[in-house]
This record gives sequence, structure tokens and C-alpha cells, in this order.
Amino acid sequence: MIKPDNKKINIAICLSTEPRFWQTAADSISNFKNLNEQCQVDVFYHFWDDVTFKTSSLQKSSTIKGTDPATLQHHFKPTVGVCESKDTLDPHIDEAWEYIQLLKQKHNISDGNTAGILSRYTLEQLKAANMSIKEAFSASVKTTNNLPFSQIISMCKSLILMSDYAEKNNIYYDVVIRSRSDVYIKPTEFKSIQAIVQKDRLSRYILFPDLSVKSPWDKSLGLYTPYAIFDFFVSSSNIIKKDIFKDYTKKIIELMFLIKRSNKFLLRNPHNIVPLFLKQHRRILIGAPCNPFGYSLVNSDQKMLFGHGITRGELLTELQTNQSNIESHDWVYGRKKHQAEVPMPTLPSPGAPMLPILPILPTVPPATSSPTL
Repeated sequence: MIKPDNKKINIAICLSTEPRFWQTAADSISNFKNLNEQCQVDVFYHFWDDVTFKTSSLQKSSTIKGTDPATLQHHFKPTVGVCESKDTLDPHIDEAWEYIQLLKQKHNISDGNTAGILSRYTLEQLKAANMSIKEAFSASVKTTNNLPFSQIISMCKSLILMSDYAEKNNIYYDVVIRSRSDVYIKPTEFKSIQAIVQKDRLSRYILFPDLSVKSPWDKSLGLYTPYAIFDFFVSSSNIIKKDIFKDYTKKIIELMFLIKRSNKFLLRNPHNIVPLFLKQHRRILIGAPCNPFGYSLVNSDQKMLFGHGITRGELLTELQTNQSNIESHDWVYGRKKHQAEVPMPTLPSPGAPMLPILPILPTVPPATSSPTL
């Protein structure tokens, strides 16, 4: 797609993964649009239809809550938005499983070696739960980012929605922002956006917030592996387009699952996988930082402060489905039976830097006697 001259700046914001704390992204995108009325800002998202948490139990459901697609549509007003079941991951999981079996056969890898990597459980634990390694692998993939597979697949799906729409409608996006539902996109002034578009840097680069390179342990120093923070990155339609995503599942699988060090089965870090996947051609450059664009990834304590109308001592129920969940999820902010009312921290003003918020810990009663040394 050729970039047209003398036109309105087109911006695509592409969101993905579980719609965890989606109000954060929705509010920040609304602010971003209001600040840049001179731009055409289109929103694309691919979300899974539930929010999960990591669990140490094979029997307990990891789902915290379902997602209402109509609510997401209403608040994000996407150009194209998809919210689908993680059951649609099954073909991707099957393809990954077949590739893993080929690796195991070729390198004589035992089930014991792969079970812990793919499911976080030992063979003994899986047998006690009457669960196969593949069943546990599938459950792990569908649980938050326990394995990063679903996270990266969803990222690709959101970028494919954008690139398909751009191609069909002959639209060139001067700026493509990849983000997440729990990311606050900081306001960026139009003059700053206009300046980076005029420099034409985004037609050559994928810009990450932070980027480093590491030499692979088994390769020469002339080779390197990029390590990027990929919660948020910026490029353009000249880079993020349809041909990158041809056979994307196969490419991701081959990057993710490795055999190294005396035939040991390993997973590559997702912070390596994403830049390696995106940099498929020599013409694609990767760099950092992604100025003038900025973001805040809301941490588990700060997330509880991003809703509207928060009052003193109010219990936030974004991730709570029933009263029993309060004790099991340490990110739920509120009052427990053994705690007095806790004053709510003051919310920062719009645009102010986020300060770290300390977790609320239960009071430990003083010891009745001194320990004997």
C-alpha cells in the first residue's frame, strides 16, 4: 500500500488478549481521540470472551468472569471488533501439539521433561487429576498468560483485523498502535504526532518502549536476539500489513518451542518471540523508544483505582464474581472481615505520573512473648 500525500493523519489502535480492566483502555482512547480531532482514529480489537487467573489447582476453574461483547462494542466503538471464545484456539493448540511431538521424537524428549514446561504440573500431578499432558497444555494456554501462546495469537488477530480492513478500504495508517485493554494510552498532542509522521520514521520502524539485544548462548557474538517490551508498540501500515501474518501460527510455534542444551525442551521468552516474529524482512527495522507515544501498564494494585466514582472504602468488583472470591484473589481491594475500613488513596490528576501504590496487608497481632533464641 502506497502512502498518499497531503491527507488527514490516520491512526489505528489495535487491542488484544483478555479484556482485563478494559475501562482503562476505553477511557484513555476516548481522551486520545478528543485531543486529536484532526486525526482519523480507528479502533480494532480482538478479545477473548473471559478473564482468567493463574491457579495452582487442576480441578478449580480459572475463569473469574465472562465478558459482554455488547458492552465492549458500546464503549470502544470499534471499526472492527471481535470477542470470541478461547475454544477457537483449539486448531492453534493442535498445530502446536503436533510440532511438539515431532520435536520430542526427533530429540528423544521424555514426557516428564515436557509436562512441567507445557502445563506447570508434574506427570504425577496430572495422573492424580486423570488429565493428559495435552489436556493440561490446552487448559494452560487458555488461562491468562500462563503460557504466552494465546496472548500472542490474539495480538496477531487484532493486527490482522486492522490490515484486512486497511487493504479492503485502501486506507494507509500513518500510525499503528498495538496495545492492550489494561494499558492506559497517554495523551499525545497532535503536533507531536504530525512531527513523527512527517519524519516518516514509522514507515521504516517498529518502535517499542524498551528494546535490548542478547547474544544466543550457542551462537557467535555476531548474532543476537532482540528482547522487547511488547505491551505497547508503534509502527505504520507500511510495516504492519497482511503479508507478515501469512502462516503466523506456524511461525509463532517454531519460535516458541525449542530444544537446547543436551536435548532439553524449552520455551522461548515471549519478549524475544514478538520482535523476532515481526522482523521477518531486512527492510523492517526495530527500535526504541516509541516517543512521542507513551503508555502505563496498570499494575494489580493501581488497576483497582481506575474505575469511575470510587469512594472511600468501596469494594471494587471488576474481577469478583461472588463473595468467596475475595479471599482467593489478592488483587481485590476492599474490606475483609478482619480489617477496618481502609482510606482510599487519592487518585492522580489526568496526565500526572502514576505513583507506586503499596499493597494492603492484614495487620499481624503482636507476639504475646519473645521467642527463645
